[in-house]
Amino acid sequence: MYRIPLRLYQRMGMLGLLTPSDRVVMLDGLLVKKMTKGPRPSIATEKSRRALEAVLPAGWHVRQEQPIILAGGPAGDSAPEPDLAVIAGDLEDYRDAHPAPED
Repeated sequence: MYRIPLRLYQRMGMLGLLTPSDRVVMLDGLLVKKMTKGPRPSIATEKSRRALEAVLPAGWHVRQEQPIILAGGPAGDSAPEPDLAVIAGDLEDYRDAHPAPED
């Protein structure tokens, strides 16, 4: 195994070396294959997203299966794609960078 830094993982995506069809995420500096999601978990995620959006105050939004950046973890950088993440700000606030813990 070899751990890579976040900037290399992001560069690999920009250069097309990693594509959505590769179905990988970076966890603790390692490329990890994403699990296939069945119909029931998919429905549960969608229902949860709708419920969250219904109660979130202005200035917050829900991201679904999109990267968040967790740099400098104890074992290495991570860019997981959680089922859902509640993020401060507007979608357009993240045009140039994915959200991080402070977001």
